[in-house]
Amino acid sequence: MLTLLLIIDLLMGINSATCKFRETVTVEGEKLQEEGYFYFSRGQGIRWDYTGQEKKTFLFTRGMVWEYYPEENFLRKYRPQTNFWVLMENPQRWQEVAQEIREKNGKIFVKLRGGEEVEIEVKNGKIRRIRFADTVFEFTSCRYNTKLPSSLFQPTFLVGNRKK
Repeated sequence: MLTLLLIIDLLMGINSATCKFRETVTVEGEKLQEEGYFYFSRGQGIRWDYTGQEKKTFLFTRGMVWEYYPEENFLRKYRPQTNFWVLMENPQRWQEVAQEIREKNGKIFVKLRGGEEVEIEVKNGKIRRIRFADTVFEFTSCRYNTKLPSSLFQPTFLVGNRKK
C-alpha cells in the first residue's frame, strides 16, 4: 500500500510537465526510435509532439485522442482503447483502472484492469521512464509545475483541421 500511496502522491503532485522524450518501440525484434516533446497539464490533457523524420502530434484530452500528421494534413479523432491513457490523463481515477501496484528493484509496476502492465521508473522523485506493452518512453530535461498555455491542449491548434 505504501508504494501505491507514493506513486499516487507523485502523480498527484505534478500539475504540469514539459519534457523531451525518446520513444522506443520493439516490432518483431526490431527497435524503432522516435523523439520529441511531451506536455502534461492536469485537467487539460497530454500532448506528444514527435520531431523526427515523421512529424506527428498526439493529443489526449477530455477522453479523446487527436492524432495529427501535418505533412499529410491528416487528422483522426478516437477514444483511447487502453486504461493506461485514462490513468495518465487523470491520476485521480487510479482506483478505476489499477488492479494491482507493486514495487520491485526500484521500479513501480501497475497492473491495469484488462491485463495491461505499466512499468514506471522514478529517479529523484521524478518519472524518468515508462514502459507500456512494447513501448518505452524515456524523459529528460523535464520542467514541472510551470504554466502551460491551454492552447497546447486544444485540437484547434491543428492547422488544416481536416478529418479523414
